[in-house]
Amino acid sequence: MAETIKERVLEAISAHFVEELFGSILKDWSLALLVIPIAALISLISVILIRVIAGYVIYLFYAFIILAFLGFGIYLVLPVDKRDDKTFILKQNQAVAISISVICFILSIAMLFLFISFRDKIRQTVELIDKANAFFKNHYTIIVLPLLLTLCLVIFILFWFFLALSFFSLA
Repeated sequence: MAETIKERVLEAISAHFVEELFGSILKDWSLALLVIPIAALISLISVILIRVIAGYVIYLFYAFIILAFLGFGIYLVLPVDKRDDKTFILKQNQAVAISISVICFILSIAMLFLFISFRDKIRQTVELIDKANAFFKNHYTIIVLPLLLTLCLVIFILFWFFLALSFFSLA
């Protein structure tokens, strides 16, 4: 019996499992490149939402994180009727699925306790973000002017770069 448990654990954490988990990304790296602009777009939307309605977005982020950990943990605990190639890779091995679901449940409880413990600090942070937004609305040149100066500097450098290239091409 000890050998079977030991074999199951070794099989669960073996390199074969890691290869199956990340094999599709290694074979088709275009998907990994597609994730970068999607992550940038999601972060841009979240920053804009935090700037506009800071309080609600931060509370929604906490709720989303807690529900995501709980939902993924519940999804991994649910049994699979028939395992085949289309089964989610983490659900193919029951020991791995249960251990990751336990980790997800622990993380969701930890996030809930962190949210409850630091509720006053979160409220202060939301007020600080609101005050910073009000300041930037009144002094928008603080954001616009450096961007404009950077754009002018890039145009200036490109002008001199192409001018130097044209001099070297004449010689």
